[in-house]
Amino acid sequence: MTSLTAWQVLLIVGIALVLMDYFILPLLLFPFGFGFIAASLVLYLTNSNFWAWTTFSLISILGIIYAYKLRQKSKPQKEIKDTPDFQGRVGKVIGREGAFYKVEFSTGLLGETLWLAKPKNDEELKEGQKVEVVELRGNILIVEPIKE
Repeated sequence: MTSLTAWQVLLIVGIALVLMDYFILPLLLFPFGFGFIAASLVLYLTNSNFWAWTTFSLISILGIIYAYKLRQKSKPQKEIKDTPDFQGRVGKVIGREGAFYKVEFSTGLLGETLWLAKPKNDEELKEGQKVEVVELRGNILIVEPIKE
């Protein structure tokens, strides 16, 4: 029975980390997996632990920086309040929940038909009353009643 050499162990660990990253934790283990794979190649070619660990460190650090930049690009750049289709939308008050009113929209805002709302001037709203969205604060709509 033959025993594994150090470069073979590093290669196996590197491949295992890349596979685990692919199936479990996207972009978390990937840089270290490539670092181990590169270190195993350097160790095989030079038989120098110093250069193997230096290669592992550099590849891992560069991979972490690259993964961080990829994650930043994949995050949505616009906030919900920048969405122009909120203002002027008309909904109907269907009830109350604590300090807020429940307002229903027939077509939905961002995929939701039921939103919590607060009147702009702290006036009382009645069930069935139509309201118009004037602002969005966090996930609460600020509305004004429509005079009929």
